[in-house]
Amino acid sequence: MKERPILFSSDMVRAILNGQKTQTRRVIKSIKGCKEFIVGGKDIVDVQCYLDQPSALALITMGHLAKVCSFGQPGDQLWVRETFAYKSENEVIYKAAYDVADGFGSGILDFKTGNITPLIWRPSIHMPRWASRINLVIKDIRVESLQDISEKKAKAEGVIPSLVGSDLNHLKYRAGFQTLWDSINAKRGYGWDVNPWVWVIEFERV
Repeated sequence: MKERPILFSSDMVRAILNGQKTQTRRVIKSIKGCKEFIVGGKDIVDVQCYLDQPSALALITMGHLAKVCSFGQPGDQLWVRETFAYKSENEVIYKAAYDVADGFGSGILDFKTGNITPLIWRPSIHMPRWASRINLVIKDIRVESLQDISEKKAKAEGVIPSLVGSDLNHLKYRAGFQTLWDSINAKRGYGWDVNPWVWVIEFERV
């Protein structure tokens, strides 16, 4: 068993803690052993990898591709990095635990003095291992194009359904997932319309 970090936003952390999120999708930006790659075939038949020279190609089956996922393999564990602040040298506070919209999370109140110490929220990428409170075990990994996600799978992403059409009967988790995805990935060139290839990681909380 190997252990690797993974980043989640505060909203997604809450969804994991509530048991609503059991999947995550991440863009396939690179493949181990390949400098460049293209996926061949509409139905994901194979992956063609450019090796040291552009003219050198190697075919990798989709089954093999899943085995080189940078996030690990079934049975491996992921420890969650999330936005946090130091309460003391050896104690942290998690932004996901606060409802910032209601005015909470701006500081730590000292009940004896009435003073408030402002919180300095730190990006999830800087969270040390000891501060992580969530461990996930990988149950399955596969490769899909982003838009292949179904309504059921979008719900498992822990998103809030979005309105589709003219009435509330058209709330769809898939539309909610598209909105969330674009808010994170569109500016990076991997928006919904690009339909990138993604790692689909199914997990459960340890």
